[in-house]
Amino acid sequence: MLQCAGRGRRTGDCCGTAREYTLTNLNLYGNQLREGAGHSIANVLRENHTLANLNLSGNELGEGGAQAIAAALRVNTTLTELYLYSNSLGEGGGQAIAAALRVNTTLTELYLYSNSLGEGGGQAIAQKKKKKKK
Repeated sequence: MLQCAGRGRRTGDCCGTAREYTLTNLNLYGNQLREGAGHSIANVLRENHTLANLNLSGNELGEGGAQAIAAALRVNTTLTELYLYSNSLGEGGGQAIAAALRVNTTLTELYLYSNSLGEGGGQAIAQKKKKKKK
């Protein structure tokens, strides 16, 4: 949903700067986004203070994209839902996401299925889940 701030504009009349609107949900499902896009999205996540729901599923972010997004999750305090399924994140990507979850306190929903996380990535995520239940 895109909501615009005042300045005499009606909702939907968003043609100004990024500071004039609030983006809370972004769905980029199935856009053939690769590792470079993952790095770009990670840069935005570091600075964004309004995005709550991000769907990056069905892309090709790979391990490098996952690692970049994981680094951003360490400092992002607004994202609550993240969809990363079917992105070939690999074992390293799973481990990076798990490490980020140790410090991120706002993410409540995370979808990682169909990513070939391997034993190491799966165990890292499982360990995080166990620690959170305590």
